[in-house]
Amino acid sequence: MKRVLFATVLILFSFVFILSPQTNYAVDNAPSYEKWGKEAMMIAKEKYPLADIVDYQHLGKEIKEQTEIEKFKLWMRQQEKEYGLYVFIEYNKDTERIVRIFTEKTDR
Repeated sequence: MKRVLFATVLILFSFVFILSPQTNYAVDNAPSYEKWGKEAMMIAKEKYPLADIVDYQHLGKEIKEQTEIEKFKLWMRQQEKEYGLYVFIEYNKDTERIVRIFTEKTDR
């Protein structure tokens, strides 16, 4: 009798556990360059407002003494023409204030 009661309680708790909503605690997996990638896309849209951004790639980070440079390549499409746009954002390490922005359009 005790075994049947224990098995029944165990089964009921199992159903409650399975059917109850699960809470997922997401860990912030955003890459460290995400903020600068958004900035690079805003710069590209300001410079080429009629173009669409098809894709972008983070090319890496150059670390200097006081600043860091995030490097991106964006793939742009305007009408029927596609081209690449390099965007380099140099910013102060401590304040994250932009020091310089360099862009270069490329055929590839």
